[in-house]
Amino acid sequence: MAKLLIVSDRSLLGQVSAQVLRESFEEVVEAHHDSALEVFLAEEPTHVFIFEYEERGKKGEKSCQGIQTWNDLKNSAEVGQTMVRCGFSRCDQPDYIQMPFRIEELRERLGIKK
Repeated sequence: MAKLLIVSDRSLLGQVSAQVLRESFEEVVEAHHDSALEVFLAEEPTHVFIFEYEERGKKGEKSCQGIQTWNDLKNSAEVGQTMVRCGFSRCDQPDYIQMPFRIEELRERLGIKK
């Protein structure tokens, strides 16, 4: 069963992403960064999409919550779980997508077809 977890601190981003990607997954779950690890462990998603990933800033700052979420989930992930992170800054990683992005690009990074 393909299940997507969307993590964001902006409910509108999560809601829009969930709406657009819902047709590609059997279930879509949304979580805030504060509860992301708990939801990740409870829901066992096959795919994870993390907003607000920024490598700049100091640990604990709001701008770094995406990187903390990424680290927590990546360290808890099992083989086969697909994780994609996104933010506004440039990051040369195959699992990163820079905003703004095309939905086709996100689908490709998540490894799904329309």
